[in-house]
Amino acid sequence: ERKLEFLGDSITAGYCNMCDLQIVPQTENFALSWSKLVCDAFGAECHVAAWSGFGMVKSCCGGETVMSDVWLRTLASTPSGNASDPHGTTAENRWSFKKWKPDALIINLGTNDKLSTRGD
Repeated sequence: ERKLEFLGDSITAGYCNMCDLQIVPQTENFALSWSKLVCDAFGAECHVAAWSGFGMVKSCCGGETVMSDVWLRTLASTPSGNASDPHGTTAENRWSFKKWKPDALIINLGTNDKLSTRGD
């Protein structure tokens, strides 16, 4: 069985893929996202780390967490336990890259980096 890993933002997560006129989180359906459809088409086991608003270097909507932080975590929403390292995570929550190795890594990031309202 193939193993595919996806790292992305709202496009990968399926944000607004069921939108009509109202853009709200309830219009996001991962089961209809392009990443899930690719997994189904290839009959692949997949791991998807996708979070709306997050960028690779900076996120569009505030906060310091970026996708390069989340990618290292088993549970994406568990932050660092160390105030001097806001981009890290707890030792127990670190993803083990030795236990699950994908055949391919698909990255779709960058849109939110450009949309950032920060001047840096």
